Amino acid sequence: MCVKPTEGAERSLVCIPGTHTKWVEVCGREVVRFQTSVVGEVFDLLPRNGVLAKRNGDDGEIASEESFMEGVMAGLSQPENLLHLLMSVRARTIFGEQDPHHASDRLSGLLIGADVATALNLANFTDDNALPVIGESRLARRYALALSAKGANPLTMNAQSIGLMGLVDVARKLTSG
Repeated sequence: MCVKPTEGAERSLVCIPGTHTKWVEVCGREVVRFQTSVVGEVFDLLPRNGVLAKRNGDDGEIASEESFMEGVMAGLSQPENLLHLLMSVRARTIFGEQDPHHASDRLSGLLIGADVATALNLANFTDDNALPVIGESRLARRYALALSAKGANPLTMNAQSIGLMGLVDVARKLTSG
C-alpha cells in the first residue's frame, strides 16, 4: 500500500542488486520505501575469509545452475533460517552431496533467495507486473532467476544504460530550462 497514495497511482518494486542490494518501492512517482541488504558484501566475504565455499573465479557466471537454484529455493522457503542454511553449503561438500566447485553457487543462491523472499514480503509484493532488476547483467540474471522462482515477473535492465539515460534526461532538463 502506498504511504501517500495518489488516486490511481501504480505501485511498483525495483531491485538494484550489487554489493549492497537496494529494493525501492515506488507509488506513482514517489519512493515510499527504500531498503538495502548486504548480500553482495556477505557473498564476497564468506568465500574469501570462511570455510563454507571457495569462489570459482571472478567472472560472475553461474557454474552450476542446479546448485544455484537449489540454494535459491531453500533461501526463498526459509529466509528466517538463513544462518543455519549457510552451514549446509559446507556440510553438503563434506558429505560428498555437492561438487566443491559448485558450493559458491549454492551459497549465492541461499543469500539471494533469502533476500528476495524478505524484500517481497516486506513490500507485500503480489503484483504480476514486471519487476525491474537494474544491475550488471550476470548479477541481475541471478536475481531474475530467484524472482521468477518466487512467482515475480523480472525485467532485467543494464545499470550502465539506465544511468546514461538518466544523465541524458538531466542534461536535457538543464539545457531546456
